[in-house]
Amino acid sequence: MLPFTSKTSLKVLHIRQSESDANRGCTSWAVYSRYNRPEEAEEVEGHPTLRPEFCQFAEWAFGPQGIGSLCLVVYGDFAYGRSRDPGLNLERGKILILCRDTSDGAKRNHRVVREDSPQARILDEYRDALGACPIELDP
Repeated sequence: MLPFTSKTSLKVLHIRQSESDANRGCTSWAVYSRYNRPEEAEEVEGHPTLRPEFCQFAEWAFGPQGIGSLCLVVYGDFAYGRSRDPGLNLERGKILILCRDTSDGAKRNHRVVREDSPQARILDEYRDALGACPIELDP
C-alpha cells in the first residue's frame, strides 16, 4: 500500500475476501461475527465489532503516514444492491464502511458509518465498480 500514500486520487479503498475463502467458511479478517467475538473486544453500538488488525490498518490508512486522499475504506460485498445494516461477516449484501474522523475528542482517526450517511455519498460514484464481482452468483 505504500505506493498509494503519495496518490491524490485514491478516494475509496474496497477490501473483500475471495469467494473461495467465503465458500470454505473462513472468518472475516475485518470484523468478528456474533459467534467468535471475544468478550474483551470493543463494540461500537449498532455496528459490527472490528478486529484489532483491521483497526490497525484503518489507523494507518487514515493516519499521517497513510493515504491522504482516502475518504472511505469499505469492506464486503456490494454486488447485491443497498444493504439494510452493516452486517457481521461475509454474508451476501453485508458491508462495512469506515470514514476518516477528524472530530475533536475522537478516539480513533476513523469511524463506522451507515451507507446512507453523508460521508458515504461518495460511494454512489463508485457503485458499479464496487458491485462488479459478487461473492456468490445469484441462484
